[in-house]
Amino acid sequence: MPRENRNNDISRFRAALQELENGSEEGVPMLNLTFTLDTPGFADGVYRVRAKGFLAAALWWAAAGKALADWSAFAYIPVAPSGDGVFRFRGRRAVPPEVTHILVRAVRPDLQRWEEALFPLPEGWSRSQMAYFRLQSVSPDPRDVFSRLQPVSSDPQLVPPGPLNGWEGELRLCVMSDLHLTKDTGRIRRALGWAAEADGLLLAGDLVNDGLPGQYRLFQQCLEELPGSLPVFAVNGNHDMPQKPLPCISQETDYTAFQAWLERRAARQGLEWRQDESGAYSVRLGPAEIIGLNAAGHWRKFLFPEGRQLRFLEECLQKEEAERGRGWRVILCHAPLLAHNPQRKPGGTPYLNRDRELQRIADGQERVIFISGHTHFSPNVPEGCVEYEPEARRLYLNAGSARPTEMGTGRPRAAAGDSAYDDVLLPGEWASGVFWELRLNRPAERKRTAAKEDWPGAGQAAAGGLELCARSVHTGRRYPRGYYCFS
Repeated sequence: MPRENRNNDISRFRAALQELENGSEEGVPMLNLTFTLDTPGFADGVYRVRAKGFLAAALWWAAAGKALADWSAFAYIPVAPSGDGVFRFRGRRAVPPEVTHILVRAVRPDLQRWEEALFPLPEGWSRSQMAYFRLQSVSPDPRDVFSRLQPVSSDPQLVPPGPLNGWEGELRLCVMSDLHLTKDTGRIRRALGWAAEADGLLLAGDLVNDGLPGQYRLFQQCLEELPGSLPVFAVNGNHDMPQKPLPCISQETDYTAFQAWLERRAARQGLEWRQDESGAYSVRLGPAEIIGLNAAGHWRKFLFPEGRQLRFLEECLQKEEAERGRGWRVILCHAPLLAHNPQRKPGGTPYLNRDRELQRIADGQERVIFISGHTHFSPNVPEGCVEYEPEARRLYLNAGSARPTEMGTGRPRAAAGDSAYDDVLLPGEWASGVFWELRLNRPAERKRTAAKEDWPGAGQAAAGGLELCARSVHTGRRYPRGYYCFS
């Protein structure tokens, strides 16, 4: 295709993206959608749009005759002159439980006329029909992230009664990474504000950008604006260390002082913080053991000196297994493991100097959630940023960045439905920065029925379930390409 023609097409598609978000109340639907889904409850499959005379189409999860409120579209599809457009959904994303239909919204080449149509999901494909634990109906206020939680006090000296020691039901965690605070705290405050009513906030490193004392003071001020009863757990990233540590190479880092401040905060909340000399720590929070690994060292290298932090990790996991048996273990580590890095390529080099040893420890355990950052990858990339091993119930989450995220993977397009314009039909919101909701149910054996061997029957709780949903820091909207539910 001549470069001039391609540039013209790109300009038209980019203009269409903005219009696709708005929709139209005019026009008679003249669209068709056929799709082949792979597994009930999951969105994986091939979606084929027939929309002759249209430029592009968007696909949305829908219920009650309209697109789900506060959710982004899950696909933007260029339409060929023949009227055909194809999208391949992969990565084990879940179908939200309230979904009953798919909304197709398409734009004409003049970018002024719109048509849309609803298409029902196959019977039994929506999770609402399989009695999964359900998302709360979305509040009109997009900042109402955890709407079922009771308001908590902002008094930093007030200790909440029984801090999750008698926990039952769900634990809701807000997860974010790579905030990279410099001197402008506006975006940071906006991002942290989403966690105000969660049960806990997990920060997977690169809290500040240059490891400077003034940046840590600013970040601490941002956290002090959150409710004093909100538990906060963090690990360091490479940017939490100075670029050139000399002449202070033998002194404690400012991150060490910051983590000590978090430990004192946890003590006021009645939490037992176990701090190891290696820099690692563990804290019990309801059904989960939070284990923090601080791998970033001087010269911004990812090191585990003498493997001491890994020995502490293994001891914590073994002790937790022996004492509690079925609890979740959440491991925070800024750099992802090579085998679960969304950027990985064949023969790639790991970030961590003891990557294989850490992977061996994780492989030897069940009910492990490994949370990392560093990559700045958007959850909207085709492959996704979540990997789940169902037999051992191990989950690997790469949390992207609260700053603008990266959409490209550097991989060749090979899946059905990929097109030359995949990199064009990407709304800016998908790369505008992300945080995650992580919901944990108390682990328990899944009940099975003769009729539905693989799925919970009606009225059964999805005990031990994991639910993750990525959300835009800027708008608060949920990303269907960042929504997962495992039971």
